[in-house]
Amino acid sequence: RLLCAKLLRLPLREGKERKEALRGPSAGDLAWLVGDEHGSLHLIDLQGPHHKGAVHEGKVLCIQLLSSGDQGSEFLSAGADGTVVRHRLDLEGWTQLAAHRPGCGLRHLAHLSLMKAAESATASNIPPL
Repeated sequence: RLLCAKLLRLPLREGKERKEALRGPSAGDLAWLVGDEHGSLHLIDLQGPHHKGAVHEGKVLCIQLLSSGDQGSEFLSAGADGTVVRHRLDLEGWTQLAAHRPGCGLRHLAHLSLMKAAESATASNIPPL
């Protein structure tokens, strides 16, 4: 089961390099980042699912987008294991930057709600979930 989701814009590539180098989601398109009950994150665009990574021991409870732009996106994921993980998705791929365990249970999610939300998108270019 999918438990949480955020919409983000994938990074842009230039010219010929863009066509040849892309594997998976189309650069510059919107994609869903979703967390599931097994601690995995998935990236889903109009072409389907493209990435899965187990980052939490237990459920992914929350995803918070920190920044999203032409160069890439940074986001946090929080799990039932009490860990908050910072990620970057850019032209080089998906990178886990840091992990922090501020507490146990649901208490550690409170500080995520204070972070700035990503820019909204129009319904016509949002991939279906």
